[in-house]
Amino acid sequence: MYAAVPALLGFYPERSLVLLGLGGRGEVVAVGRHDLLCGSERRASMRESVERFAVPFRDRNLAAAAALVVDDEAEAHAADHDAVASLFLGVMASAGAQWAVAYATTEIRAGARWWCLSGQEPPGTVGDPRASAVTVARVLAGRPIQRSRGELRDLVAGSPRERLEVAALIDAAQHSADLEFSLGLPRDQGGGYRRRKVALLLRQIDCLAAGEQLLPVELAELGIALQDTRIRDTMLALAVGEVADAAERMWLLLTRALPAPERADAAVLLGFHAYLRGEGALARVALDVALDADPEHRLAALISASVDRGLHPGELAVLADTGRRVGMELGASLPPAPRPV
Repeated sequence: MYAAVPALLGFYPERSLVLLGLGGRGEVVAVGRHDLLCGSERRASMRESVERFAVPFRDRNLAAAAALVVDDEAEAHAADHDAVASLFLGVMASAGAQWAVAYATTEIRAGARWWCLSGQEPPGTVGDPRASAVTVARVLAGRPIQRSRGELRDLVAGSPRERLEVAALIDAAQHSADLEFSLGLPRDQGGGYRRRKVALLLRQIDCLAAGEQLLPVELAELGIALQDTRIRDTMLALAVGEVADAAERMWLLLTRALPAPERADAAVLLGFHAYLRGEGALARVALDVALDADPEHRLAALISASVDRGLHPGELAVLADTGRRVGMELGASLPPAPRPV
């Protein structure tokens, strides 16, 4: 179980409590990670995290749950880990989980020792995370695993140097967009402008997927286009369907390349995409970037609150339907909607 954790999270956790929810066939259907807080005065925060994780069990009757402690000072924190395990087992029992177990290890690497905090199993050793079937599937999908959560943050944030060239072009891109928008008024209330920008975003997503590199001036233009909330909301539709992966790569590129506050819209789209496919850690990092770039960003605040509550990705996916409706109202041409399963 430990060997699959880096692929499930997208990075190798340290000093963490990892919570897994399992379906009837043993498949992982819910994942949570929290900083491991030791000491009695911090257990209230841990309880809140565990109780929030238990919500899907009450709502969806999941079969089983596992708590995985990762702590390089596990021996010194043994009493804390026992308390966390007891808390976890109690909360999951009250939530109706059919089976729950808690483990601990000092690190996630091949051969590291793990032991059962709930006393149900003898100790064992961690398998090779690189050989995990979940890891193989992730790598084949082109999603690298970061060595730490800090590396994940760096992946999303980019560097100030990367953003300087695009930042220098933002004002010109904004002026050009304002002029183009005003030329359509009052005839179509900006509808033509929005349709053209949606089409441009889709073309550039295709170009990026084909391996082409976008110029800084193109990135600035796309960043300004997403400032229009109806264009940005239309892009929510791309989180489901055949272009979802390509669109997510675009949002990551723009998040890294755009300055604040323009990067907020790309970052919230990145967070939305990530959460819908179960990458809660990446979603949390992206949403933090969005709110840091624009603390008043309403969509980022909405999705961030949903992630904090542990809302199931399937419930949040209604925003993709909303995005498609907005696109239809604009008369924009979008990729076909996925067929219901």
